[in-house]
Amino acid sequence: MNTATSKPMHLWPAAMPAAAPVPAAGQPERAGTIAFALFLLLNATLFLRPGEMVHALETLPIYEFIIIVCCLVSLPVLLEQLRPKSLIANPVTCFLLALWVAVVASHATRGQLWGIRFYGWTFFKVIPFYMLAVGVLDSLKRVRIFLAAIAVFTVGLTIIAVLRYYEVIHISHLSALEERRWDWQSQSWVYIMRLRSTGMFSDPNDLSLILTVGMIISAYFFADRSLGLLRGFWIAPFAFFGFAFFLTHSRGGLVALVFAGTCFGITRFGWKKTLPVLLLALPLAKVLLGDRQADVSTDTNTGQQRIQLWAQALLEFRQAPLFGIGAGHLVDILHHVAHNSYVHTFTELGAFGGICFTAIPFLTVTGLYRLNKYEPCIPGDELRRLRPYILAIVACYAAGMLTLTRCYVPPTYLMFGLAVVYFRLVAVNPLIPLDRISRPVLIRVVAVSVALVLATYLFCRFFAHWGGAGA
Repeated sequence: MNTATSKPMHLWPAAMPAAAPVPAAGQPERAGTIAFALFLLLNATLFLRPGEMVHALETLPIYEFIIIVCCLVSLPVLLEQLRPKSLIANPVTCFLLALWVAVVASHATRGQLWGIRFYGWTFFKVIPFYMLAVGVLDSLKRVRIFLAAIAVFTVGLTIIAVLRYYEVIHISHLSALEERRWDWQSQSWVYIMRLRSTGMFSDPNDLSLILTVGMIISAYFFADRSLGLLRGFWIAPFAFFGFAFFLTHSRGGLVALVFAGTCFGITRFGWKKTLPVLLLALPLAKVLLGDRQADVSTDTNTGQQRIQLWAQALLEFRQAPLFGIGAGHLVDILHHVAHNSYVHTFTELGAFGGICFTAIPFLTVTGLYRLNKYEPCIPGDELRRLRPYILAIVACYAAGMLTLTRCYVPPTYLMFGLAVVYFRLVAVNPLIPLDRISRPVLIRVVAVSVALVLATYLFCRFFAHWGGAGA
């Protein structure tokens, strides 16, 4: 498949001539234009939350109605993904389905019927959302349009957040998060106002992840030479996202940003060019972002609190190592989430669910990185150029979940779904080896999961200061 074109491209990727349909594994036909339009509308609803903006729409199930219609229109491509042949070729989909089984099992093994019904149904709604992304984004043109749309939606939710932060508008349920921290220089408490937005981005840390994704997408289109001078348009959203990122004061967001930038640099430019830039960027971040966001020390109040939460969660994991204590129950015990998606899933869903969850970021990040060896085989210059940016997006969420609990929400699986979409696009070339459900893949996933739990346990043993400032 050759995605190059001799015609000039306009500002929006929608003007890009359609690439030839990609016959991904087990998918005989493309999703229709109506399905794609509905999927864009579905994401607009998810990001912008009209029910929270307009009081009259608050009780209307807008998101549920759109996703049902979108699923009905896209039913053939959804069913195609559930065929055994397609599932074997797409291990991420298999592990996501198994993760839903783990959510149900975490309550079924404890005889909690209410938990089976509530948490099983809540997480089940993530699956069609993910499958719509994988099935509907079936061409490079649609991926580009979708990425631009995500950037636009992120601009929208960021404008709402910034206007509320500076009290230009007033939304009853939305305000900046006020955080108190001790200033050792002045020997007094200081208050920091942290930016947050609506819906699933109502936490500053969650907002920082989607802002990082917005910066990555803006950089992707700014680097597109085929846009000509119009690519300068993307400087504005990139700067806006960076400004809002600073207002979140999120340490977890900074970790995700550094990891995403490192993965992008290694993939695009190699270790030798990336390492010096990284060594220069870290001290610069300390100066630009201030003490709160750039201080990732384990001795801070917030840092110690999170490490101690990880340690306490791992103690709960030992009480129910196979199927966990039940989805949603960790908050009842610790009065906090684990602030680590991997620890959180191992504790609530046991080894079964924890391994299934860990497999998803592991297979997407490593799968995209391994394509370095097969870059000449990737069909089309634009598809090759896109890979480091998709890897950066996936790496952002994989790293962000080390300090945030994002294991049950749709945006997480949307980002990992973009990697699956990319795999399906390059699968047109049979010379490119992609992960499939097999014994070696399962062994790697289990080994990485065990190593992750062990490393977290040792980290907590060495760095948790019980009775210290963060206790």
